[in-house]
Amino acid sequence: MAITFKKAPVVQEGDPITSAQHNALAQAFNDRILSGLGDCAWRIIYYMCGWMRQIRNPSFSGGGPIGLWPYADEWFRIYAYLDPRKTGAEWPVTPPGEEEGVNLNSPIGAFVFGNDRANLLAEDLRVADGNEILLWLPKPAGVFGPPETDEEFWLLAKYQRGAFDPVANAYFTPALRAAQEHEKIRYHPKLRYLKSYGGFLPTREECPMGCGDATADQPETRRFKVFFTPLPEAQRRRAEAGLEPLPVKNYSGFCPFGSPGATESDCNGASIAGIGYGKFWYRIYAWDENGNAVEIERLSTADYIEGPYKGGGVISHDQGEQLNQTLNYFIKNFRGSAAQRDSEDWDPELTSFDFEKFFSGQYFLAPALGRMDSNGGLDAIYPAFQIAAPAGGAGVPSGTKATKLESGATFHQIAGGFVLGGVFAAAAGLKAPVTIEVLANDAPVHTFDLTPDNQKNASSIRYFDQVPEAVKVSLRVASTADLAPGGRLHFEIAELWKMKPSVPDAYAVIRAASSRGGDGCNLDEDGIDLPSPRTISDAYFKTGCIVNPGAAGLATIGENSIVNNPIYEAMRQLIVDHGRLAQKDNLVGYEVANGKSVLYYKRYAYGLNNEAFDIFAGLGPSPDRIPNGEIKPGIQYVVKGGPIEYDGRLIQANQRFEGKFGAKAFTSHGGQVYELDGIRLVAPKQGTTNRWCLFFSLNGYRPVETSLWKEELYDNTIVLHQRAHTLTVELAGNGIFPPKRDLNDHFTLGQRHALISEAPPGYIYAKGINGRHSLEREAQRDFYRSCQIYQAPHEIESITAEPDDVVEVTLRGRLRHTDQAPDAIANDPTTWTFLDHERYRTDENAIMDYLRYRATGKHCKEASELYTATDQDGSPVIDPDTGEEIKVGYPFQIGDLGANNNVGVFGSDRPKGCCLPRSYFVRLVPEVYEDQNDDQDIEDAGVEVEPYCQMELYLRAICGGFVDEKTSLELCDTDSPLMDYTFQNLCFDAIGQKWLDILPEKLKPSPFGGHSPLPRT
Repeated sequence: MAITFKKAPVVQEGDPITSAQHNALAQAFNDRILSGLGDCAWRIIYYMCGWMRQIRNPSFSGGGPIGLWPYADEWFRIYAYLDPRKTGAEWPVTPPGEEEGVNLNSPIGAFVFGNDRANLLAEDLRVADGNEILLWLPKPAGVFGPPETDEEFWLLAKYQRGAFDPVANAYFTPALRAAQEHEKIRYHPKLRYLKSYGGFLPTREECPMGCGDATADQPETRRFKVFFTPLPEAQRRRAEAGLEPLPVKNYSGFCPFGSPGATESDCNGASIAGIGYGKFWYRIYAWDENGNAVEIERLSTADYIEGPYKGGGVISHDQGEQLNQTLNYFIKNFRGSAAQRDSEDWDPELTSFDFEKFFSGQYFLAPALGRMDSNGGLDAIYPAFQIAAPAGGAGVPSGTKATKLESGATFHQIAGGFVLGGVFAAAAGLKAPVTIEVLANDAPVHTFDLTPDNQKNASSIRYFDQVPEAVKVSLRVASTADLAPGGRLHFEIAELWKMKPSVPDAYAVIRAASSRGGDGCNLDEDGIDLPSPRTISDAYFKTGCIVNPGAAGLATIGENSIVNNPIYEAMRQLIVDHGRLAQKDNLVGYEVANGKSVLYYKRYAYGLNNEAFDIFAGLGPSPDRIPNGEIKPGIQYVVKGGPIEYDGRLIQANQRFEGKFGAKAFTSHGGQVYELDGIRLVAPKQGTTNRWCLFFSLNGYRPVETSLWKEELYDNTIVLHQRAHTLTVELAGNGIFPPKRDLNDHFTLGQRHALISEAPPGYIYAKGINGRHSLEREAQRDFYRSCQIYQAPHEIESITAEPDDVVEVTLRGRLRHTDQAPDAIANDPTTWTFLDHERYRTDENAIMDYLRYRATGKHCKEASELYTATDQDGSPVIDPDTGEEIKVGYPFQIGDLGANNNVGVFGSDRPKGCCLPRSYFVRLVPEVYEDQNDDQDIEDAGVEVEPYCQMELYLRAICGGFVDEKTSLELCDTDSPLMDYTFQNLCFDAIGQKWLDILPEKLKPSPFGGHSPLPRT
């Protein structure tokens, strides 16, 4: 059967976005997710796990097992739903880096609290600490305070931007460092932090010799050729500036510390420990003598691209950029308060940080031109000019140019790669207003007035976001300057590195300018309730610096807790807006009615009856009553406690009704109104859809304290396990099956026995795994029925909640099941006797097995049915003594383990049935109300940026599941297998660049790309 997808529409640049265009794009994503092809839903959840794996340290004392790590997905199970706006709870409760505290090797732990091994300070110290990055200036009497005068703002900008000497390649750049320092958070290519799942990608060529670290239990680590190629545009820029061309940079990697290959340079180049992939830099790391990975070189992403590699398609991860996505999700909140955005007359032009102007112009906190002095110090250069009052008190004639204090020249030549960023002007003894002209190559580019105060003093700051680089700059009076004797006009120009800001730069400006300071005991400003973010950008454009009148620095990091950090909160919100996890203990019931599966879940995480831990917030109906005046069209409601009057009719308690367009209010006669269903399959007027899908992972168990398979040690510590690979011998290899090292590294991190395999359904049979069977013929067929590739997730039809602490999740169809299962199933585990004879594992019988186990203590089915033994021709094998067909059974349910498994090596310690479920929920891209016209009217829904953030995230997550036709055809003569897409290759094929832009091309945005369109929409 052919599978077709909605085609994303091609639109014309500059055209307004219509509801039909938006919905077609959303449907193009949703069709692919719901089809199962490419394992999109699975890959989206995997991508989210790249933020939050192992976010807390283990316990080495107390009540738990010694040294046992918390659940790998503990955060996703519980603390993802801890909403700091609904509770004052803190988490964790012990200091970061210590026992049970935040794991400083996790991405968000390192971002917030820092990491000593990476030489990364905590966020409050590296963004605005009052030392390198000043927000306030010293005042009289030894105190600090916010800048108040033009001169103080100009001085503060100097402190914040620092300097860069391109000749000596020396730099001190506080603002850029605040934006870029988190790029030090990087991980070995095998590790799963900050990665997408990837696929069969063009890879580095393997060196002839490995790392020389083979042991009896572990094979030798492979070594690879690594290189970086200069971009043609970078070479062109250097040629125009008269600089030598950039060389190709060659290395070999990534041998573990202590292995012979970690210090050898006999393959391609110097041995390196790893690469840090950031928005601005490739950071090259090598091992020091203590086993620390230290940065030895830095290559600009604007100058270099890694590869391009032509090695055969080997399964590998792609860089995910999850931290920069988090920063994008943080800054997009600075567009007006939630109440303002909910208003029908909200105008983001009036309330939002002016992202369009910010991203399309010169960055005013780019470093100034600097020069190394004879002592090795770096001095920022701000060329100064002046016009002095003529002798005798005559006025300065119009057209008079200012002269440089240093040389007496009337112009300054801006260096290559730098631009005229701004001008500071001050007057002393000025008796009347005067007009100043700024000239570039003798052509006026800006005009402003200096108006004296009562003391005949005046000052002004002007910044320029669109000025050519490498011009001759001069200043002149465009009207007569009436100066008192001894008076003068003084000017300084800011010669800034040519640079347009990126998302991390916007983060640094907004974070430092919006922080409320203090002790961090409450959630620091995250923009959600800020009514006037426009003041932040207005102050930046006016003064050229980060302005925070209320705080000298960021709120200090709390002693233990991470939840009050707004970047952590942006990460939390980004994940739960698009994905959820319900652990097995939340699943409490199952039935099949009218051909549809219905699942029952406890609403709150970890058994807590607390709205601050609501797993189904935004999926199910809100537990809060609906205030009068907030009935929305197309939403289903239920009345409780008494009657109400709505839209001209009386509605009794427990009756349901649908909101009508234009009818927002009701009259209560003792009744209250609640949402009935959280799912919206069709967009109502002024609204959007809220569609979600669901899939499961299943794990085995054995309830014995000394067992390897006990829940605390096995089920609770693994994520997204592929049951069809459990204990397969085909990954690590044995005497019969050769090893598949790349798959074993990717799926199991190199395990000798495949206890855990993070592989999506599409890779169940990758490179022939599970293809050669030790199972009998009919058992093989059952294995294929059980373990199908590209299993489609289940779309949810409705989510209701009665009683309030349990939600009822009805699917649009039925879970995958055997043909032995009855057509209707009651929610009563004691009646599910047919499970004892199910021939193979399915989602349905696993969930029912689990619920029966919890309800009755009867273990999940752990042995197969009996199968007829067959010979090589497929004919039954007959017992010569009895004349009957020989029957064969297996000590595992078909589909619970790999087809060729080594469960026998564990003796009696083998798992019970693979039935412990995790339920993963993925949000589909919202569609808007479509009224069949392109006119903007009151019934239309405003499209905000969130769906576009979602689609960019999903595109990064899923692209590795699809074939890169262009690269595959280019390498077809090398006998390479088909290649899958990397995000950069996908963007390059689609739009000719490495990433998506944050602004239209005509506005010439930053070359570093973004993660959604303009985030103020």
